Amino acid sequence: MNPKTAKFYDTLFAFAKTDYLNDSASLKKTFNAMLDYSYEAAVEFWEYLIAKNDMDKPVPALVLGNNVFELFWARNQAKALKTLFEYSVFMSAYFRTNPIADKRPCEMILGFILSGKLAPAEAALSYLSKNTSADKPYPEMLRGIIDGAIARALSKAGGEEGAVILNKKQHSFLKTIVTKLKGADRQLLEQKLVELAPTNIYGDE
Repeated sequence: MNPKTAKFYDTLFAFAKTDYLNDSASLKKTFNAMLDYSYEAAVEFWEYLIAKNDMDKPVPALVLGNNVFELFWARNQAKALKTLFEYSVFMSAYFRTNPIADKRPCEMILGFILSGKLAPAEAALSYLSKNTSADKPYPEMLRGIIDGAIARALSKAGGEEGAVILNKKQHSFLKTIVTKLKGADRQLLEQKLVELAPTNIYGDE
């Protein structure tokens, strides 16, 4: 057995003795060792730990739904995203049961919308809409995403550097998800979207 493999098994053996849901250092060390040894093994181990825990409980939901993904994200963002969207179990853990889904997960969805990647945005929203664990309820998270997109578009209309233009597909997508809201918030956002219609501000794109 080569030294790399031996070190990997030593780390895994030590991890088995820990209360990993309450030992962030051990969790980080183990997954980093796995990612060094084999990305595929790390993915399978993540899937295994999720299957062994009740993800509707707050601690497993935070540790396995959010924190482990952050370790993958820190290594390679593109690869982490690809893995996330290839496994429904990871999508559910990250968007549906994650107690801090109002943080990076919502920022991620906003980024998808602004970059025109509407299919992953829609997939993520379908899981986020079932989240009852986050501090913010789904309508508030959704409103934040829509507000963020509108703010960036308004900034572009005002000439601010780094803002984005909403094309017809993005605008239509936002109009659709606004209908998920109710009351005054929906009316206000619908009015903003009317003002931001591509043909009204940017010409026919």
